[in-house]
Amino acid sequence: QITNFQQKTIEGFIITPSHVEQEYLEDLNDLWVDLTYQRVIRLRKIVNKIQKHQGFNHSGAGRADVAIRTSGRKYVWDGLRRCMKAGICGLPNIAVTRTKHLPQLTELECRREEALWFKMRQADTEKMKPEEVWRAEVVFRDPDALKFLKLLINAKLNVEQQNPNGVSLGGFSEVFNSYIKNVLSENVIVRASNIIQSVYSKETNVSGYLLVGLAWLLQKNDDLDMGSYTDEDITKSFKEWVDTVDWRQNAITKNRLNAKTRESIAYIIAKRVLKDDNGLIQNLGMLDDDMDVVDNA
Repeated sequence: QITNFQQKTIEGFIITPSHVEQEYLEDLNDLWVDLTYQRVIRLRKIVNKIQKHQGFNHSGAGRADVAIRTSGRKYVWDGLRRCMKAGICGLPNIAVTRTKHLPQLTELECRREEALWFKMRQADTEKMKPEEVWRAEVVFRDPDALKFLKLLINAKLNVEQQNPNGVSLGGFSEVFNSYIKNVLSENVIVRASNIIQSVYSKETNVSGYLLVGLAWLLQKNDDLDMGSYTDEDITKSFKEWVDTVDWRQNAITKNRLNAKTRESIAYIIAKRVLKDDNGLIQNLGMLDDDMDVVDNA
């Protein structure tokens, strides 16, 4: 990942002596890692920290947590970056604490248990992105996490490589909370995703803000007794907007109201993209003052 990383980069690094008894040291070559629940590795940050501290400090780093699975393999469930720092600095081993899984557990059950430990440890001690917490929850089979994963698959979206064939979704929390709290249905989110991916076919990601705004518009549009728009109507109007006004997704979302994210984005779509005069705008939950703020932004 770092093409110009040379041996001279680590020359002069200090490796402080370990005060841990030999029996608590594990050879790095004997350790494994399960990347299904680990956070994304950013090697540049790891190297920067090594350079900042001029090496590896055993006492400061503390111990890595290792789980011994029924297969006998030792998996680092917390402390992967510490192990990488030690390896980069040329150390053959690292201090660890060991936990042995119950012998009756399968490999999958061991993984789920480690993912739960990892989520509990990281959420309590280190700021994790919501999508990183969710990824760990998927591994230990949290019902809400699995429910959202199903939505991503149906909507052809990808978060943290859990649906790698999907398009990358930004604004995870906005979509997750809107769905899990039953503000938006799966149906409208999937339809909104299909429209966005059709309109912005050259984009490598889908804006979560645009997704919830359009999904809210679809949900309120479905409630209209008369004058509702078809998905084809909305897609056609969107494509005309992209071709003639602005091709960027944030052109629609940047003037949103933070207190009414879904409603204000839906309002922008209805007024500027659809040029609505069918009564949809009045059904979106925006007050006159709210609309004035958006219009004058």
